[in-house]
Amino acid sequence: MLTTRPDRPRLIAPAYKWQALPTLIQNDPYLKGWNDTIFGNATAYFSLDPVVYHLDGDSGILDNAREVKMRIKAFAYVYHMTNDTKWVDRCWAEVQVSFVNLAIRCSLTRPLVECFYIWS
Repeated sequence: MLTTRPDRPRLIAPAYKWQALPTLIQNDPYLKGWNDTIFGNATAYFSLDPVVYHLDGDSGILDNAREVKMRIKAFAYVYHMTNDTKWVDRCWAEVQVSFVNLAIRCSLTRPLVECFYIWS
């Protein structure tokens, strides 16, 4: 049976690094700028509607997927730093809209059941 160690990161960093980050940000101008940029981006994304998928030339929906990923990373970081659940709710809104958009796009070319099988 595969188990994970509790001191290992789940997504980005282990707990002790998250706990140390506020102090590091206060004492390091580079990290403060980095933190301020992520908070600024998350705040700007928050005021926008969730990403609407549209086919974009040869890249298909790749640009849309990249934008969703950017937003979710920023929302997740800000949530982790603030524990304000509005950021989790906004992440979930992006995920829900993305899933619906992908389901619609996929169902135009395949039976919907096949689309869900592909994603699982």
